Amino acid sequence: MDGSQQFYWYIAIGASVIFIIQSIMTFIGADSDTGVDADFDGDLDASDSPFQLFSLRNLINFLLGFGWAGASLYGAIENKVVLGIISLLVGIVFIAVFFFLMRLLMKLSEDNSFKIEDMLNYLDGHPLVLPSRYSDKDAVYTKVFILSNWTFEQQYRKIQEDYPETWRAFCRRVNHIYNFDVNREHDLKPVPTQAGLELVPVSDDNLPF
Repeated sequence: MDGSQQFYWYIAIGASVIFIIQSIMTFIGADSDTGVDADFDGDLDASDSPFQLFSLRNLINFLLGFGWAGASLYGAIENKVVLGIISLLVGIVFIAVFFFLMRLLMKLSEDNSFKIEDMLNYLDGHPLVLPSRYSDKDAVYTKVFILSNWTFEQQYRKIQEDYPETWRAFCRRVNHIYNFDVNREHDLKPVPTQAGLELVPVSDDNLPF
C-alpha cells in the first residue's frame, strides 16, 4: 500500500470514528458544550441563518465521503488527479446529503413547536405582521413571555448543536429567565449563553406579569 492509498485510508477511518462518536452523542442527547465546539464562528452578517457551511460536522461529512471514495476507487482509477477530483465531488455530495437529512429531522422534531426562524422574528423588535384568520394583523406587543416546562438549555437542542450562530441569535433576544418552581433551588444555575442570562426565582411578590 503506497503513501497515497494510505492517505485516503487514514482520512476514511479517522472521519468514520469521529462521525460515529458524533452520532452517538446526538442520539443520547449529549450537550455540545461537553466537548469540542462543533462549529467555527463564521458570522458573515448571516448569523440568523439556520445553515452554517463552515462547521466541524460538515468537515467530517466531507472527509467521510472524500476518504472512502478515494480508498474504494484507488485501484479502479489509475489517474490520481481524476481520483482526487472524484473524491472531492463525493465529499461535497456527502455534505449536501447530510444537510438535507438534518433539515428533515429538524422539521420532524419541531412540528409541534415554534420554528426557530419564527421565534427570531417574534422577538426581533421590528415591525411584524402576524398571520391571522381572514386577515393578517400588525404586531403591537412590547413584551414576549415564553412559557415552557423545559429548561432554557433544552430548547432547540438540534439548533444548538448544528447551528450555534442561530442559537446565539435567539439568546440575544431573551432578557430574563424566570423559574416558577421556587422549591427546586438546585436547578437555579447560570444559563450557558453569551447573553449572560441567569435564572430568576419567582415568588408571588415579584411576578414578571
